[in-house]
Amino acid sequence: MGNFWCATTQSYNQDKQWSYCPDIILGGNAVGKSCVFPFIYNKKVYYTCTSDGESSGKVWCSTTRNYDVDKKWAYCSKPDYDKPCVFPFIYKKFKFRSCTNLEEAKGKFWCSTTDNYDWDHQWSYCPA
Repeated sequence: MGNFWCATTQSYNQDKQWSYCPDIILGGNAVGKSCVFPFIYNKKVYYTCTSDGESSGKVWCSTTRNYDVDKKWAYCSKPDYDKPCVFPFIYKKFKFRSCTNLEEAKGKFWCSTTDNYDWDHQWSYCPA
């Protein structure tokens, strides 16, 4: 299952600037809203998700142009490409004992890097 991504400028074709979109299941206070780039946080402009101000180290984004004013945000999901697979793992309440390509846009096989993807949302592509 790949992560969704968003262009971070008005012209992705020209600028090739992008970031992972937030995964609202992971938390935040703007349910159903996508990242807005660039956004202002602590009077600084951000063009991608950041871990600034987040004690857990998770990356997040503002869901409005100015977080300082609106205080609306969501965690961003990102894959951990360097972590090993954990088997078995739980995904959508089912137990997997091998890599899967369910809901991965390009058909690539992936796995959870914890024993419960439903809880942790941590994943990696499987070795080819």
